[in-house]
Amino acid sequence: MKNGNHTAAAVSFDLSVINADGTPGRRVKRHKNLTLNRGLNMLFDTQWTSLFTYFCLGTSSNPTSRDSGNITVSIAGGVATASAGFFEAQDVTRLLKLDSEDPAGPGVIITGFNGPTSVAVATLATIPAAQFTVWYVSDVALGAEVQRFNLRSGDTGDHGYAWNGATGVLSTWVTRVSNAVTAASQTFKEIGWDRDGGGGAVTGRALINNGIGDTLMLGQKYKVRVQLDRTFGPLVVRGCPQLVGWTGTAEECIETLTASYWNVNGDEPGGEKIHDPCGVPGLMLADYSDALRAPFFWGVQGQPRLAGDVQPYGGRGMDRLPYVQNSFENNCKGVIDAGIGTMPKIRSISLGDYWGTRECQRMLMSADQIKTSADKVEVNFRKTWGRILVN
Repeated sequence: MKNGNHTAAAVSFDLSVINADGTPGRRVKRHKNLTLNRGLNMLFDTQWTSLFTYFCLGTSSNPTSRDSGNITVSIAGGVATASAGFFEAQDVTRLLKLDSEDPAGPGVIITGFNGPTSVAVATLATIPAAQFTVWYVSDVALGAEVQRFNLRSGDTGDHGYAWNGATGVLSTWVTRVSNAVTAASQTFKEIGWDRDGGGGAVTGRALINNGIGDTLMLGQKYKVRVQLDRTFGPLVVRGCPQLVGWTGTAEECIETLTASYWNVNGDEPGGEKIHDPCGVPGLMLADYSDALRAPFFWGVQGQPRLAGDVQPYGGRGMDRLPYVQNSFENNCKGVIDAGIGTMPKIRSISLGDYWGTRECQRMLMSADQIKTSADKVEVNFRKTWGRILVN
């Protein structure tokens, strides 16, 4: 049987200047950030908040995207055809995103360059003409990085989180302070973040003031606040694919959202993060038939335990299948084999922590199921994730 969830993420940031004498200076307008393929791929074994352990500044104005203006593109037979010359050979591996597409949609990857008006794309769908943007998602570094830092601000309100149970959006933010400028002046035109302190690579990047940049004077430094907004699903009850080998139907929903976040001190609290892409849940069979519940966020409040019999005791760890680069999928499989546990009444399949103390996501079946000693139960759990891009 199969179930799963999806996470769509957006990143934004703002800058404020700290003067050489420590007094606050001007603020720079709020910007949005492009999460790169490198960052999304790292999420298979890295939690979301760890992608922002280090911030970095640079002096290049290399673009993060290119808007088509009045030029449109139509897609058919794996080819995207533009109404006028727009494409370049360097667009191969970049992302083509139609203005008509939902901002949380995946877009299509450009796989080949045929000429200024034609590129090959990784879809066989037929899509009518629309204006579009090419996003430089395959970049891996800033154009000219000059500093990398991870000093956390100590000011009240600079770190924290907020959970909106109605929209399913978990917002969390952290603030870091850059190194002071040592020259008479320095203009920064780009910014990025990464998990690691060295190597020059980044998980996301953006231009400051559209690449015009911002100039700091001797002794000045930035306070940079990054906010990560993630939308999780399913937050309302939805149907699951047909159960194989069992009768009836099933529905699923997130009940306790466990995901990484920054607390008011800028720390990343421990504990299992089942709804981060890297999280591997424990699998539990249970006899409780309670209705699926509206989700809580574990940083605020946990769901009360359901009363009933759970087999096996605690949770049985699931295994992750190999990751395919740029798929942004984590496929987990859990097996309770023949000869392991019997249950005369199974109504819920819960995914939670390994110890079975929390139902993070639950599949509720419409009829009682039976597991005999001869039965083997296999559950596949597919987690997908992506970025929100507004053209």
